[in-house]
Amino acid sequence: ICGGDNSSCSSIDFDACSMPINHLHMIEGSVFYNVNFDIGGFQFDIDGTTVSGYSGGDALINGFTISVGGNTVLGFSFTGSVIPEGCGLLTELTLADSNAAEGLSEIIFSVGSSGTESLTLEYYTGP
Repeated sequence: ICGGDNSSCSSIDFDACSMPINHLHMIEGSVFYNVNFDIGGFQFDIDGTTVSGYSGGDALINGFTISVGGNTVLGFSFTGSVIPEGCGLLTELTLADSNAAEGLSEIIFSVGSSGTESLTLEYYTGP
């Protein structure tokens, strides 16, 4: 949380709302999203490097638990909380080598708090 005002922010200057709907993008460990559904959970792989930690973003603001291991990131809520549809910073990842990161793959999000429906999202490669 930046500034203590519950806003998600990143030191990276990127407008997540400029991406196509249902896409993710990562810059130096900052993972941005633009979706048209409430996010109940997510899982994706980091291509080219491993992840050892996380901080901030809308996932933590909305009470999500995040688990990282190897190159996989998993986020969900034990209480049924969701990240409301829209765009922003999902989370900040600590990468073993941010220069080696090639993007995200195997991007699967659950829709709403029930988790009964899932969607495969695309990785945004930029303009």
